[in-house]
Amino acid sequence: MATSRRVKGIAFDMYGTLVDVGAVAEACTEIAPDPIAFNAHWRAKQLEYTFLRSLMGTYQDFWKVSEQALEFTIRRFGLHVSPEHRRRLMEAWLHPKPYPEVAAVLSRLKERCALAVLSNGSPKML
Repeated sequence: MATSRRVKGIAFDMYGTLVDVGAVAEACTEIAPDPIAFNAHWRAKQLEYTFLRSLMGTYQDFWKVSEQALEFTIRRFGLHVSPEHRRRLMEAWLHPKPYPEVAAVLSRLKERCALAVLSNGSPKML
């Protein structure tokens, strides 16, 4: 006998699904000759550090991991970045830009089921 299952809720990953992590590259234009490459490297390090720390059982808040990944990326690109620019780069993660279709899609979906965000972002970032 087949049973019908109704979807009661949907969880979305925040970064890369609901918001464009590439948009943080705009903040990188002030300090990096190639802001897209800088941002991509920073993002890769964020994820790498998160995955490695999870595997090692040494959790750190994603904000802290993002700061550490930024420091690595600054050194990797051989840049000299003022504390003010570092602050602005980090704050770019506090104001991510949603993909254009997200608002309309979520609005329609919330009429049919519960919605949630699943993220490794810290509460401050979300």
